[in-house]
Amino acid sequence: MQKKISKLPFKGTAEQEKKLREIIDANKHDKSLLMAVMQQAQDVYGYLPMEVQEMIAEGMDCLLYTSDA
Repeated sequence: MQKKISKLPFKGTAEQEKKLREIIDANKHDKSLLMAVMQQAQDVYGYLPMEVQEMIAEGMDCLLYTSDA
C-alpha cells in the first residue's frame, strides 16, 4: 500500500498552533498520551498534516517515522 502525503501547502493559524502547543505542554510528561495528543490535534486542525505531526513529535520528544516506500 502506497503512503499518501498531501502536496497542498499547510495553512495553520497562529491560534491553532497556540492550542496545539498547550495540548503538547499539558501531556509531554507522559509519552503514553501520544495518541490522545494526536487526536486532540486532529480536533484542532481537522486532519493531521505532516507539519503538525512534526510539532507533536518534537514536543513529545518522540521519533517521527516516515517511509519513502
